[in-house]
Amino acid sequence: MKPLENGAWLALLLASFLGNGVMAMAAEVWGKTDGGLQMSLSASSANDMTLSLHNTSKQDKMLSIGMMLAPSVPTVVKGKTKDLATDQYQFPDAITLVVQNAAGKATELVIKGPPGVAGTVEPMEVPLPPGAVYSFQTPLSEYVDPKTFGPLPKGAVQITAKYVSKDSHSRPNRCYWTGSLKSNTVSIKL
Repeated sequence: MKPLENGAWLALLLASFLGNGVMAMAAEVWGKTDGGLQMSLSASSANDMTLSLHNTSKQDKMLSIGMMLAPSVPTVVKGKTKDLATDQYQFPDAITLVVQNAAGKATELVIKGPPGVAGTVEPMEVPLPPGAVYSFQTPLSEYVDPKTFGPLPKGAVQITAKYVSKDSHSRPNRCYWTGSLKSNTVSIKL
């Protein structure tokens, strides 16, 4: 067998890399497109779920998907000011999860927010240029039923993510995407 030349190695490497990317994009399942935006939910288990937002249009999109707190809170401890880092400061509360059990009963879950806020709250903005995808982990354990605050019943469920734009016009010079989206539906066992 004849060894590959330098250019052939590069071509083979690029073809392999690009081929894998194209196959991965094609395999992802998306919800219905609305206003140049679509959403996908993927899950291998209840606490291994990924949500993706995709700009399918030829125009830039700016999304407001929730709220952000300051990543650290200045606090006075024993007369000295310290920054106490918070573990979580981004809350995509414009996105809810609709969980439907085998009997067909649907429950809409909201993300658990901060227990209290003693500082600045900013919009959780996501800029999406044309063709861009924004993805983040969204484990089911971070969501709660706002009516009961109880655990979900065990068994097979279907989950759909829902995004309703929270455009409050509170920020000047911002033109947020407005509308609502639903992702594809995934099935998992709790």
